[in-house]
Amino acid sequence: FNATYTTKSPSTSLVTTNIVAHASNTYTAINVLNETTTYTLVGSVSGLYGCSKTVADTHITVVHPKPVSQLVTVDDICIGQQTSLTVSFPVGTAPFNYTLQNNLTGSTTNYSASSSPATINVSPNLTTSYSVIAVTDANNCSATQMTNASTITVHALPQPVIVGDNAICDGQSTILSTATV
Repeated sequence: FNATYTTKSPSTSLVTTNIVAHASNTYTAINVLNETTTYTLVGSVSGLYGCSKTVADTHITVVHPKPVSQLVTVDDICIGQQTSLTVSFPVGTAPFNYTLQNNLTGSTTNYSASSSPATINVSPNLTTSYSVIAVTDANNCSATQMTNASTITVHALPQPVIVGDNAICDGQSTILSTATV
């Protein structure tokens, strides 16, 4: 077949290409899209025995953006305490499936969030940084290698020590005090 193939997207002007199909009467347009684009094909299709028909068809390809995540930690903690990581998804369509990595150990955990933001409770015993390393949204669009990491600083608990005289005589008094080691 012989046809005219045109594309139009919001940020580009109309692009027209004249095409001649292969023997199989197929034509494949390979485009890398970053926005919703309208495709129009107008031409004459010839079949067996010399029969032909003029055809026109339009196809719209909707391009969904890759999801984006942002990871936030609120405060420092002491050993044994819990804190929350907040993961927001400013770009993408809920629900989201995402992978959180503990950057200290390299371990990963998969989570799902029905909306944004999502909260995860963690209780690290050492200063630890966390990253979202992958996210997929409801449109099955995915992104990897997220750049922001959130660090939770874990402080040691104070170790009080009682100090004073180790030995005294009967009837004497002593002063005991505490110090932190």
